[in-house]
Amino acid sequence: MRGLRAIAAVCVWTGLTFSAGADSTPSPAELADAIRVIVHDAIITYQQVEDFTAPFADQLRRQYRDQPMVLDQKINQALDASLDVLLQNQLILHDFEASEQYKFPETVIDDQVQAYIRTAYADDRVRFIKGLQAEGKTYEEFRREIRDQFIIRQMRAVHSAADLVVSPHKV
Repeated sequence: MRGLRAIAAVCVWTGLTFSAGADSTPSPAELADAIRVIVHDAIITYQQVEDFTAPFADQLRRQYRDQPMVLDQKINQALDASLDVLLQNQLILHDFEASEQYKFPETVIDDQVQAYIRTAYADDRVRFIKGLQAEGKTYEEFRREIRDQFIIRQMRAVHSAADLVVSPHKV
């Protein structure tokens, strides 16, 4: 089933690429929904890369506002770095899902969501839901983001701690 979704996504991406034609430039709306990369069964769009880069791009625009060529170069570097981070995150999530050794109770995620609501919205769930609606997100999408962030943090902590072990022989 996952393979079929990946093939379908490649077909959609290929269709977008060829339908645009060699001499036409895709509109920003087409580019936002266009597939940038497929990682296993996950799709990373151009818009996701742009959104992830946005805070850095704003800072770069302020810093290099008088140097447009340098600004373009720095923003392109930031976009590439953001794509690398998003790729790593998807690989980490795939490793987590594929492995039988990494499991945790879903109540941990519920606790994370509750902690976020408590700190960001003073425990006002109605204001939280309205904030999600303003962002165009559902509760399930938000919960999935929290879950993914939690998994990525935990997997990085586990693997970085394992990488820090130095054998007595090396010492």
